[in-house]
Amino acid sequence: MRCIDPIGRHPATVLSVIALTILGPATLVAHGQDRDAAGVPEIKRTTDAFLGHWTMTGTLREPNAREPVTLTSRMDCELTALGKAVTCHVVTDGTDGSRMELTSVVGFSPDEGIVRLMEISSSGSYHDHRGRWRGPKIVFEPLTYSVSGKKTMEHFSIGVPAPGKLTIESTEEGVGGKSTMELAGVRLPPR
Repeated sequence: MRCIDPIGRHPATVLSVIALTILGPATLVAHGQDRDAAGVPEIKRTTDAFLGHWTMTGTLREPNAREPVTLTSRMDCELTALGKAVTCHVVTDGTDGSRMELTSVVGFSPDEGIVRLMEISSSGSYHDHRGRWRGPKIVFEPLTYSVSGKKTMEHFSIGVPAPGKLTIESTEEGVGGKSTMELAGVRLPPR
């Protein structure tokens, strides 16, 4: 007698589905526990640096601009990946009427020994930043990218001068010159 399920699948397919149903979650749980966030201090240090609701102010200095643009940002970061990373959504408004939104995933990679910050923004940026903790600051490697076919290099760092405080510094250099953004923020009380 040949075993075929009601919709005609081969027995090996049925057994594979059963095995994955039983063993899959156990494998995921076991693998997820081998790098528990509490077991790697840099994971917690990184998530703690961003977690929460933030308000930030600062300036953007563009090449050939007479005055810097004053920026106001709101950032909301939540734990994800069972506490191993944060997702952050940022909305920034400029006094020149500009508005930008971005979403990032930030986490410490124990295997690489680096902080990864991957972002997509309304300005068209799709960046994968790689950085290292240097004291109270994450200093990211210079990132070269193209905007409308023109190369730009970004130097980027995020500082944590004290609990509940954050600084962001970004300098971009390209064909059009050099722009600098500086933000300082504070974590708001939990909602």
